[in-house]
Amino acid sequence: QPYGVFSTPFNPIATAIVQGAGFVARGFSGDKEHLPGLIAKAIMHPGIAIVDILSPCVSFNKFNTFAWYKKRCQPLPADYDPTNKAAALAQADRWDEGIPLGIIYLREGMPTMESHYPALAKGPLARQPVDMQALHKVQQSFM
Repeated sequence: QPYGVFSTPFNPIATAIVQGAGFVARGFSGDKEHLPGLIAKAIMHPGIAIVDILSPCVSFNKFNTFAWYKKRCQPLPADYDPTNKAAALAQADRWDEGIPLGIIYLREGMPTMESHYPALAKGPLARQPVDMQALHKVQQSFM
């Protein structure tokens, strides 16, 4: 946009919290000590996990540079409670005064999508044996 951005920027953290994601976090590509552990926690979380990774564009964005992010990105306080939804939404709105990094919202104990499908009790369908007779029967029904 040659005259600047006039619309309100999309807030993926607030959207994920409001939509019910169980693990919502933000990391910074320049924090190589913190980011891999954050991603690992997201992968291990049962259910929907969102990690917003800030990675500055070194080619075109001359304002929000690596140094700009490095100065503003800060870990959440040690006493921060990510299970508090209201606090998480407040953190999601922080930007200019400091960009919070870490697990912003965590909701555990919710049933996952997989728990609603008995066929997935043995694991992903791709890793289960194929019943060739049942498959053949289904194929025949389309002929």
